Amino acid sequence: QEISPKAKSAEDSLDDMTDAINSGNMAEASEIISAVGDKIVELGNQAKDLALEFETSFGTIAANTNLSKAEMENLKGVAVDVFKSGVTDSIDEATQATVLMKNTFKDLNNEDLGKITSQVVALSKRTNTEYTENIRAADYLMKAFGLSNQEAFDMIASGYKNGLNASNDYTDTIVEYSGTVKEAGYTQEEFFSMLDSGLKNGARNTDLIADSMVEFGKKLAAGDYEEMIAGMSSETQNMFNEYKNGNATVSDVMTSVKEEMKKMSPAEQQEALTKLGSQFEDMGVKGFLGLNKVNDGFKNVEGAMDSATKKDPAQKWQSSWNELSASLSEVGTDILNSLQPLMDFLA
Repeated sequence: QEISPKAKSAEDSLDDMTDAINSGNMAEASEIISAVGDKIVELGNQAKDLALEFETSFGTIAANTNLSKAEMENLKGVAVDVFKSGVTDSIDEATQATVLMKNTFKDLNNEDLGKITSQVVALSKRTNTEYTENIRAADYLMKAFGLSNQEAFDMIASGYKNGLNASNDYTDTIVEYSGTVKEAGYTQEEFFSMLDSGLKNGARNTDLIADSMVEFGKKLAAGDYEEMIAGMSSETQNMFNEYKNGNATVSDVMTSVKEEMKKMSPAEQQEALTKLGSQFEDMGVKGFLGLNKVNDGFKNVEGAMDSATKKDPAQKWQSSWNELSASLSEVGTDILNSLQPLMDFLA
């Protein structure tokens, strides 16, 4: 009854059946009713299969969370909402993503949990990455830089927009280096700006750039650069002394050394790069001197996740289909519950 006004073919079929019955042509009516009956059985089987798929998927929640029965029911509802959003055609994927998000960001309320989970899955599909890795990267950004989950995902989405995954190691770099880069005195904006400028100036991947940032700090603390810095300008020497006194960061000293090298001849630049270490040699003079921790593209990233995951026509269609599937699964649950006593008797 709900579908027929929207589907002319269904409406015509109902009219034909009515006309056949009214005219007394019971043979024709029987044929039509039989066909309808077959479709109802087919629909019932689909509903039953969907119900089994949903219930099997929901087993993930009980196995991977320590929630009360009421909380698990609420989380099932969130998983269904993620599925209905159309970001995936699989209730299993929607449920697993929801569970992982819940376990990672325990303070999220159910409304935000559903929204952000849908966005993360959509972002992952569109960037051809794994939602597990994007969630993990956001978690490390939050812990290292004190970001909210929304801020972390906006930063990650902004990185994808700026091509930071060109070498397919973007989220791995975030996970491996966020903490040590923060300790070296960089903000999250500076960290991402360094990755961006390094790639644009020829560095082969984000891992090498971040590793160089961290390695500079280790060698600076160990005193490996004292002799080199002693031959540089008084400004750089003063910055190094400020670092030793706790009044400047690794980032400050690295910037000062980099600016000093820009004034050198090519031969002197290559010699200085060798003294800095193998990571910097791998990056090359252009790559190192091109590192820039100021980039307006990472200063205000609010809304980047919303922009990157805005619904497209394909997702809207999938959403409509998933809404129907979710409704059918409820019918299927009723069918299974009705058949259970018979199945138990036969068993």
